[in-house]
Parts: sequence; structure tokens; C-alpha cells
Amino acid sequence: MSYDDGSHWMPAGLRGTADGKWTVDVRAPKSAKHVSLRATAKDDAGNTVSQTVMRAYALK
Repeated sequence: MSYDDGSHWMPAGLRGTADGKWTVDVRAPKSAKHVSLRATAKDDAGNTVSQTVMRAYALK
């Protein structure tokens, strides 16, 4: 995730749940106005996919 429109990215600490979903805790700095998200997945054959959502949501 990024709090500065993608200038710097940090890992999100993703956790799997017992029912097959994924969750993450977001702890943004007080100065952050938006959160940008990037997800990347890779399979056993080495195929990858990545998606970036800039300013995915605003913070109050």
C-alpha cells in the first residue's frame, strides 16, 4: 500500500481467514489523505498478475 500516490510502497501484512478470505490491517500515518493499493499474485507455473488502484479510498 502507499500513502503518497505510489511514490513509496510498503507491504500490507495480508492474512488468510478460515473461510478462505483475505484481510489486512491498515495503519496509515496521521498525515495520509488517501490509500493506494497494489495486489500481485503468482501461480506455480510462474505466471503473474498485478493490479494497482491509485487513491483507492480517502482517509478522514
